[in-house]
Amino acid sequence: MKISRHAQKRLQQRGLDLTVLKIIEETILPKYSNNSQQFFLKRRDVLEIGSIIRRIADKFEKSAGTKMIFDSSGSTLITESLARRV
Repeated sequence: MKISRHAQKRLQQRGLDLTVLKIIEETILPKYSNNSQQFFLKRRDVLEIGSIIRRIADKFEKSAGTKMIFDSSGSTLITESLARRV
């Protein structure tokens, strides 16, 4: 996504960051109007996306100590296990 100077200024003024914009772009269906795609983030969307992110964060925290082993090219996961604590 390219961001105009005007949009950068508005994002900074409103305290939004690129991560939030990417999530909105990937999850909200745009409305086409005035030769532009417009994304409107409703309260219901915020609650739903927040719930999904919290579930992912919980799973991520539970994966602490996981060891993943890939092939030599790094493209194929061979196995994963809990690493031993030292």
